Amino acid sequence: MKKQSVAGVLAVLLALGLGACSKAASGAGSPSAKETTTAATSSSTEQAGASSVPNPVVQVDSPDAFKDQLGLTLQPDDTATGQSYQIIGGTLAQAEFTQDGAQITARVQKASAFEDISGIYDSYGDPKQVNVGDVDVRIYVVDGQSGYAAWYNEAAGVVGSVAQASGASVESLTDLATFYVNQESKGL
Repeated sequence: MKKQSVAGVLAVLLALGLGACSKAASGAGSPSAKETTTAATSSSTEQAGASSVPNPVVQVDSPDAFKDQLGLTLQPDDTATGQSYQIIGGTLAQAEFTQDGAQITARVQKASAFEDISGIYDSYGDPKQVNVGDVDVRIYVVDGQSGYAAWYNEAAGVVGSVAQASGASVESLTDLATFYVNQESKGL
């Protein structure tokens, strides 16, 4: 059911984008869209008036490309399967994979302050705050369903997020966030 919803949302965004492009070409209207990402699928565009173009999403072969091209560390746990890696907009590293039966999307980007880079705009209500070492992590979750964690790791100079498409809980998202915050701090 969730995959059908995601497919429907992406189809609507694609139709709106194509319609906006034709309007921009004829001089009428200006396209704009927000980034919409779920743990299973991501699509990203920038708001830039009539000249709006999608952020380039570049597939890369391994997380080594994140280190080489962006100076970032984002390596899924050894238990992950079905990994795919992307660089979005030339600055954001994204890894999509399955772990413990759940679809996971992890992201990191260099930053000097907190910014939610999850690309998730569902209303999860107020976040639950947890601490991972010296890093405050905000967890948004519908228990047993989906959710995500977002943080700013000042020591590493990065923001990060990790989303879980199913079976999410405060505990599972805390565990995922802890894994990536510790990885960033060590610069693995």
